[in-house]
Amino acid sequence: MSAALRWLGGAEEEVVAWGPRLAVLLGQWKDRGGSIYTLTPGGQDKVDVLTLRPSGAVRYTEGLISLHGGVAHWGRSSSGRFSGCLDGSRITWCRGGSKFHWSKIQ
Repeated sequence: MSAALRWLGGAEEEVVAWGPRLAVLLGQWKDRGGSIYTLTPGGQDKVDVLTLRPSGAVRYTEGLISLHGGVAHWGRSSSGRFSGCLDGSRITWCRGGSKFHWSKIQ
């Protein structure tokens, strides 16, 4: 599948194949700093992330969120990943003492 199709949400069958594990993450989220994150299917247990900063800067990262041992992780290296805790329409990403929060907007 092309990167453009993945950015647009991918094929419907991808979401079904994932099941409920990461599918709850799909959609748009906003952090407290005003950045907006659009999460789309990225393949086997992965989610692609399109980030829009309040400054207007845009970044697309394939497979930035993944599932390991039933836990969602943000980041690529095992030592630098944040673990996600989902609570309804909010996610808290944690690594050591660092935390950041997202709220679902769509």
